[in-house]
Amino acid sequence: MSDKSVLGLSEKGASILAYAGIFISGILILIFERDNKVVRFHAMQSTIIFIFLAIVSTIISWLFGWIWLIGGLIEFAFSLVCVAIWLYLIYRATQNEPYKIPIIGEAAWRQVNK
Repeated sequence: MSDKSVLGLSEKGASILAYAGIFISGILILIFERDNKVVRFHAMQSTIIFIFLAIVSTIISWLFGWIWLIGGLIEFAFSLVCVAIWLYLIYRATQNEPYKIPIIGEAAWRQVNK
């Protein structure tokens, strides 16, 4: 396993980039990165978690969007949770060990190591 990415970045830099652009950068890194399994793991986990959060956000909007104050508070609270998850994953990508989100992280790890 190489400590460099095909993108010319360090493993740590490419892992951070996988989360920085939400699922878009995750998908792009999955397309281009073929060798570094740690970078591919972060890209796969980023793609799965952020698509999942986007779907949940859409469902919350549909369910509670019509309730003016309560719906807005629920959507705002969920947005704060999403930002916290995003920042935490970026922070964990700076560590030298892949952090696996429960269930999603295991699925991403299995997919990368096929």
